[in-house]
Amino acid sequence: MPLDLSALSVQIKQMGQEVAAAAALEKRNLPRALDALRESALDIVALATKVEASRPYWPAAHPIEPLNARHPLPEAPENYVAIASDGSQIEPDRHGIALCYLINVGLALLRYGGNPGATLRSVPHLCFSEDELYLVSNNRRILVQGHLLAVKRSVAETQALVQSAREMDDSRPIVCLQDGTLALQTLEGWGIEDQLRDEMTQQFLSGLEDLRSAGIPLASYISRPRSVEVEGLLRVYVCPHDIANCGQRCRELIPSNTHPCAWLDGLLDRLIFEALPLEPGERSALFLASSKISLDRYLENKVHFFFLNAGNEIARVEVPQWVAQDRAALDMVHAIVFDQCRRGSGYPRALSEAHEKAVVSAADRETFWRLVESTLLGTGISTAPSEKLKSKRLRSI
Repeated sequence: MPLDLSALSVQIKQMGQEVAAAAALEKRNLPRALDALRESALDIVALATKVEASRPYWPAAHPIEPLNARHPLPEAPENYVAIASDGSQIEPDRHGIALCYLINVGLALLRYGGNPGATLRSVPHLCFSEDELYLVSNNRRILVQGHLLAVKRSVAETQALVQSAREMDDSRPIVCLQDGTLALQTLEGWGIEDQLRDEMTQQFLSGLEDLRSAGIPLASYISRPRSVEVEGLLRVYVCPHDIANCGQRCRELIPSNTHPCAWLDGLLDRLIFEALPLEPGERSALFLASSKISLDRYLENKVHFFFLNAGNEIARVEVPQWVAQDRAALDMVHAIVFDQCRRGSGYPRALSEAHEKAVVSAADRETFWRLVESTLLGTGISTAPSEKLKSKRLRSI
């Protein structure tokens, strides 16, 4: 047995006690947070100005409209097309039989109304050349894995959406859907030089630009979000100082948890809008995301977001700036995302189908590596794994 469950059970019990205590604290602080939400709506311009001038330690969204705004569900079109993409990957293994990685993008194209139908497919891409395996930054080669591979996958998912939208010959409204955030946050803080960061970001943004040029709205859906950007905005509002400069005002108070906004700690955004409450189908106010890479590099595609009562949960929906500023496009995203959740028993149906086509199971991985091994053996190339991998497979004392 790899886990010492008897030792672990003590830690799990401790975790349960801390989770229960945190939940009780959140419940006590929610009414106070809602009061702040409503009070801040009285002067949204002053709040926006304070956010712009502040330098908080935490992420704080930029308000676009009063924080307590609630928008009813628009009527969904009877005829529309939902195109969704999702992806998975097989990471490179330097101990394996060959150095390579696989990106598998699942696509779902669902047509509703007259002449309904569905197109489901996966698009695998095996990367094995030096140019694909490595990125060069600050005169060093970096193997594409982990967060860098996640960015590569995001680019592939967006490009697949664009290609599918281009191939559409249909007069119905189209909405493209992705899972997760539109902000490539994993490119920040990893020691990557600006030129490489710009190149990778531009690859992603080119897909968003193609959709903008075609007038096809894009939205990303985040189930059970753990974001705290609205909470961060409330921290700025309740800050007793004219400018929320944490480093100058509260540096010595934060370690002891005695700073003026400490009572907001751990209060997730979705809990605030659940308590507002947002009714099923309603969406919250619109916000500009605080992601640095979005604010600095996304231009017309800066990430905006709202919260949606999808029926079974409060979800976060992100859209590019041009969608956020086009009320008709925003309403269509709102209506179609909710309709997709209704059809998908709480989660967008198109995204569920795309995920099913994207997922690479354990059996798929084993078959993939066996195929690689047999192919290399057929060319006379040695496929011996590293000694470390051999030792994992054949344990002895």
